[in-house]
Amino acid sequence: MEWTDEDMLLFAKIATEGSYGNYRGCKTLLSKLDKYKKLENMVNQKSIDSYSELIEDGTISVRQHQVLKCLKEELGMGTNRMIAKSLGWDINRVTGRVTELREKKLVEFAGDYYDNETNRTVNLWKCR
Repeated sequence: MEWTDEDMLLFAKIATEGSYGNYRGCKTLLSKLDKYKKLENMVNQKSIDSYSELIEDGTISVRQHQVLKCLKEELGMGTNRMIAKSLGWDINRVTGRVTELREKKLVEFAGDYYDNETNRTVNLWKCR
């Protein structure tokens, strides 16, 4: 795998975050790097193409696609706050998109997650 600037920035972000989602159990930088490389090689082009088709035929909006892509390619699983942080959006922009995607059966509940920033248990989401 040849590293682009985008890969470097994404891994730097992953390296500074906790051990949740696809990186659950990764306690060292090296273990996160190994997992990152495996995940990057496993990205399924077919599912990426199918999401693109959903945009083209008007089934989902561009912002909904951005949320799906974030969950699918970057986080694996994430809370609304994680998605907002990853996309650089306000959380209010994310919650509506997640609700819409749940109604379309493209995103589903993946479990509970304790958010240390808010001291609350929140929903964890994943792509179907």
